[in-house]
Amino acid sequence: QKEGAILFFHQGERRGGSYSWGKGGLNPSDEEYNRLLGLLQSHAATYDIGHFKSASQKAAESPDKQLAETSSPMYFSNLNTAMEEFMVIFIQVTRKKVKTDPLILLKQKFLDVMDQYPVLEPFNNFYDLKNDGSIEFAENAPREDIASAIVDAAWKVIEDNKLQKKFSAAIRKWAYRSALEERGIEVGR
Repeated sequence: QKEGAILFFHQGERRGGSYSWGKGGLNPSDEEYNRLLGLLQSHAATYDIGHFKSASQKAAESPDKQLAETSSPMYFSNLNTAMEEFMVIFIQVTRKKVKTDPLILLKQKFLDVMDQYPVLEPFNNFYDLKNDGSIEFAENAPREDIASAIVDAAWKVIEDNKLQKKFSAAIRKWAYRSALEERGIEVGR
């Protein structure tokens, strides 16, 4: 979570990367790339894949699709990845104190706060919280609203178990918290 990189490929060939430990800019060095591979072999990691559209591809799209893309906010980070990492921190901190599975406590809390957060209603089928803490959002789901509700419910579980200091410390060290905060989701308390 402390180290990261953005790799650039063109037609399947690596052109270079920008590494968190580097000086910035595109670095085509094999040495830095091999360092990244070494980190991936010894640590768990998350990744996203994206692509750039050429001007001719953009021009070929319908005007309605172009308008939809420009009217919706663009975020550099991935909400699913951010929520999964948040859930890992929640599970790790909670599991040390409680004997019950932290996700069971969280799902029970969803029932308690459903009046405040109707998006957590399980029969809406907006999201699926898996046993490993990963979250799948439905296509039509209000993703930011659900993420905000889950974060708030997680904090309520943390408060119920008097783990605020430990959880706050873990969240403060979390490098990816801005992925939620840029969407207006309050992560720290």
